[in-house]
Amino acid sequence: MPGEWRTHFLLANAYLQQKDFGKALRHATRATEKAKEQSAAAWLLLGRILNKCRQARGSEASLRRGSAQFPE
Repeated sequence: MPGEWRTHFLLANAYLQQKDFGKALRHATRATEKAKEQSAAAWLLLGRILNKCRQARGSEASLRRGSAQFPE
């Protein structure tokens, strides 16, 4: 389904705002898997969620992966 990653992205964002980090993490991870070439925003969101979960390495890796998709 083409827009499925957006659904997971929006759910992850909503759960993040509710501080339900487990559900946010699950949906953000799914968004990165489904988004393919449009995944920069999903990776950046995943990095924010991992940071909230105190997973510094995963957060840094996700943020780098997301920001690498933006031209300098």
